[in-house]
Amino acid sequence: QTGSNFYGLARSSAPGTVYLATVDPATGQVTNISSSSLSSMINLTGAALDPYRNSYHYIGYNSMISVDLTTGALISSVTLNNPGASNVSFDNFRFNNSDSSLYGLSRLVVYDSVTNTYTSSMYLATADPTTGVVTNISPSSIGQGFALAGSAIDPWQMVYYYSTGADLVGLDMYTGLVWTSAPITIAGGDMFDNF
Repeated sequence: QTGSNFYGLARSSAPGTVYLATVDPATGQVTNISSSSLSSMINLTGAALDPYRNSYHYIGYNSMISVDLTTGALISSVTLNNPGASNVSFDNFRFNNSDSSLYGLSRLVVYDSVTNTYTSSMYLATADPTTGVVTNISPSSIGQGFALAGSAIDPWQMVYYYSTGADLVGLDMYTGLVWTSAPITIAGGDMFDNF
């Protein structure tokens, strides 16, 4: 959100219908900003607004897409690339106001054709929306997956938070190492989402 504008993606079930839009919080009326569709699909595990560059970032099929907040025009669409990885993802990402970077989770899945098994690892990472390069910060895997519960950044302590479903995990944004990990306990509930 910038000012009183809520930004998001308006789309329909028809392929190729993704538009940058705003919603009026009082009426619920959605208004497209983009004059034409921006991508054929979206990844629901992250989006970020950069108020300094007046842009909105989201992930399409395998690319980082950046859109101008004023005109809705496509700024760039770059293929995600994580050096040394063949399968690239960048999920649950957020914009950090203190250093103007995008932080999220990079998952790597490796298939072993000998054992016919998959192994997964996950790292705190940054992504450059102008090049698509995803850079792992964590020196080793910090987990295997995340819950579709959201993420948050504490820009003062430089901690990135995500949920495994059972635990709330905080990652040091300088080292990529686990800062905190606490079991999620809710009186009268089972889940904590959309934080």
